Amino acid sequence: MHDEQIRIMQVITRLNIGGPSVVALLTAAHFNNDRYSSTAVTGVAASQEGDMLDAAAGLGVTPIVIPELQREVRPLKDLTAFWKLFRLIRKQKVHVVHTHMSKAGALGRLAAWLNRTPAIVHTYHGHVFEGYFSPGKTWLIACMERLAGRLTDRVLVLSEIQRRQICERYRIVPPDKVSVVRLGFDLALFDSARREAAARGRGMFREKHGIPQDAFLVGIVGRLAPIKDHGTFLLAAEQICRHQPDRSWKFALVGDGELRYSLEQEAQKLGIEDRIVFTGWEKEMAHVYPDLDLLVLTSRNEGTPVAVIEAMAAGRAVIATAVGGVPEVLIDGETGLLIPPQAPDVLAEKILLLAGDPDLRLRLGQKAREHVMACYDRNRLLSELERVYQELLARSAHKLVK
Repeated sequence: MHDEQIRIMQVITRLNIGGPSVVALLTAAHFNNDRYSSTAVTGVAASQEGDMLDAAAGLGVTPIVIPELQREVRPLKDLTAFWKLFRLIRKQKVHVVHTHMSKAGALGRLAAWLNRTPAIVHTYHGHVFEGYFSPGKTWLIACMERLAGRLTDRVLVLSEIQRRQICERYRIVPPDKVSVVRLGFDLALFDSARREAAARGRGMFREKHGIPQDAFLVGIVGRLAPIKDHGTFLLAAEQICRHQPDRSWKFALVGDGELRYSLEQEAQKLGIEDRIVFTGWEKEMAHVYPDLDLLVLTSRNEGTPVAVIEAMAAGRAVIATAVGGVPEVLIDGETGLLIPPQAPDVLAEKILLLAGDPDLRLRLGQKAREHVMACYDRNRLLSELERVYQELLARSAHKLVK
C-alpha cells in the first residue's frame, strides 16, 4: 500500500453551508498530492440551505454528486444511494472512507464495510440524539448508530464533552474507538478582514442591507431551522427594543431555511419587523463579522459552532448557549458569555450588558481571537486527520500480515 497512492473518500450527505461541509472539502483538497488521491462524494442540499459548491471549486475539489443521497428517510432512494456508494468504493479500491452526517454515515460505512475497506472513519459534527426528534425516533436512531459504530474503525468527535456524550451517555461506541479532533479552518481570512475593517471603518455588509452605520447591530448566523432556536433571538430583541426604544437597534438573521416565513411573521407579531433584517445566505462571511457589534448563538444543540469560531477570529464579542461543544470553544467571562438555552430574558440582559460596555466587548473580542487562532487552525486539523488515517492503515496492514 505504501508503494501506491492512498485513496481517500470523503462522503457527506449534502454540502450545505456549515462546518461539516467545510471540513469535508478542506480534507478532500488537502489529501490530493503525490502520496494521496482524494474523492468527495455528496448528495444535494435543499434549495433554502445554500450549498458550498462554489467553495469546493475554489479549493479545486469537484464532488461526485449522488442525487439520491438525501437527508430524509426514503427507502428506495436510500437503497439507490447505497448501491452507488458501494460500486464507487469498489471501483476506486478506496483505502479510507471518511463519512460526515447521519445519512452518509449510515450508508457510507455499510458500503465501505461490505467492500472490506481498510479504514472506516466517521465524524460526529454534532449528534441527533438531543433536540431534533421525538423520544421514540431518537431511540431508534441511537440503535442504528450503535450498529453503524460496529462497522467503524474510528469515530471522531469535536470536543471532550461530545466524547462523553457519545461514549457514556448514549453508549454509541466504546471509548477506545473514539478520538477527539477539534475542527480547523482558514481563520487568517477573518483576521485579515477584521484588520481591514479597523483601517477603513465599517461598510460592506451594512451598506448592502441598508443598516445605518451608527446602529447597534446584533447578528445570528446559521440555518433558519428549529434546532437553532431563532425564536429566542426574536423574543430577546423585542424585550431590548421595549426596554430602550430610543436606541438605534438592528438584529440581523444571516442565513436561510424552512422557518424563514414563520420567523418573519413572528417578528411582525412582536412589532419589531423594522428592527429585524433577514439577509439570506452571505458568500463573503469574512466581511459580515466586522460589521456586527456582537454575535449571538441560541442553539439548543451544537457540535462545534462554526459561526462562533469565525466571529471570534474576527475579534467579535459572542453570547452563546452553553450546549454541546460550545463551552469548549467559548470560555464564559473570558472569551465570551454563556447563557442557558431557551432563555430570552437572560439573552436580552447579556446583550444590554455588552451594548452598554464597549470596553468589555473589546476585551472579550481580543481574548476570543487569541484563543481560536491558537486552537482551531486548519493545519492542526489536517495533521491530526493524517495521523488517524495512517494509524488505521498500519493496523489494517498488520492484521493482513498476521
